[in-house]
Amino acid sequence: DKAEKDEDLRGKIQGAIAYPLFVGLTGLGSIIFLMTFVMPKLLKLFTGYGEELPFMTRSLIVTSNFMSTPWVWVSMIVLTIGFVFLWLLPQSPLKLFFYRLAFKLPVLGPLIIQVELGRFARSFGLMMDHGVDILDGVSNSMTVVSHPTIREQLTVLPELLRQGSSLAMALKQIPVMTSFVVNTVAVGEESGKAGEALTEIANYYEREAERLLRLATALLEPIMVVGVGAIVGWIVIAILLPIFELGSIV
Repeated sequence: DKAEKDEDLRGKIQGAIAYPLFVGLTGLGSIIFLMTFVMPKLLKLFTGYGEELPFMTRSLIVTSNFMSTPWVWVSMIVLTIGFVFLWLLPQSPLKLFFYRLAFKLPVLGPLIIQVELGRFARSFGLMMDHGVDILDGVSNSMTVVSHPTIREQLTVLPELLRQGSSLAMALKQIPVMTSFVVNTVAVGEESGKAGEALTEIANYYEREAERLLRLATALLEPIMVVGVGAIVGWIVIAILLPIFELGSIV
């Protein structure tokens, strides 16, 4: 059941980012093609006008010339290879930096927290329902958490439980845990149904993660479309402005 839930949520996340990613890559590819192959030939029409050209047109010429330079793309390829190499290192500082950055972003941060807390709670609740010792359960459940910041915060849990703290009070010491988690676990402990309480928490955070994912997708799609459209519009206006000016002079 836990594996099915994880796979279902992973599929929804992949499906949600597929369309924005396709729009972004298609738009980026179109812009690169325009700036490196089409624009250099088209902008030759304005050669010789120099400072008389509108600012937008001059900025377009500079950008196109820059992007058409071979060393720019050689540098980009080298940087990309270096980025991939650093990312694949076992203890990659680059990966850790991006994990921590994503954790602090407005929409992505809460989404990460909801997904990770949902995984942890479902795994922990499942183990407690099957009679696994609480210390073994919390230690094993920590392994399903992939985000290093959250996993690091959870490492104090076993020691707090060994010192005699209740599960709810131990969870209260974890910065990422919300009052909802602490209060629900406290009620579950009092009624002897901590496993069910953790499963309820997992269900809640999985629903919240899906809701936030839909919201992020709804916002991201028009932002990317508008962004690509703005760049294409800048290119079109930069080309048409000098033509209109020359037409008015004639």
